[in-house]
Amino acid sequence: MSTNFFSILIAMLITSIIISFAVPGLTQQTTAIHQRLATHQLITALEAARLLAIQRQSLVELTPINYPNNTDFTKGYEIKINNEIIMTFPAVKTGYWTNNLPHHIIRFKPDGRVSGTFGQFNYCLNNQINSNMAIIINSMGRIRQSITKSSSESKSC
Repeated sequence: MSTNFFSILIAMLITSIIISFAVPGLTQQTTAIHQRLATHQLITALEAARLLAIQRQSLVELTPINYPNNTDFTKGYEIKINNEIIMTFPAVKTGYWTNNLPHHIIRFKPDGRVSGTFGQFNYCLNNQINSNMAIIINSMGRIRQSITKSSSESKSC
């Protein structure tokens, strides 16, 4: 009887050691998946706003939810035409987006170009720019994802 007890105890010990090695890798994978989903969601929102501007031949804005009372994208974002909300995108589950936009919005003209200045969004996790990933919108309205070489120095958001 004591042999069976010790066998079960050893099996549980081995299982717990294996799980302790697997959990950090699983957490990193989950974080990476959330980052990719957040990136694809923002790119989709930007491309949809640009396409709507071209299709409807009107000025289309991508703004933070509840803009102008809210000027950051941590709570999600909306596509608006003439201040009418067309689409809403929820906040990402982990991390958030920062941007260098002067008015914290992107406006697409009827020809698809950006009204005013171009912009860049950076994905932040734990108040640090994660993997230096950026989404860049140039003055022509083209959207691209840029992953720069990671530096040893992390930048805060």
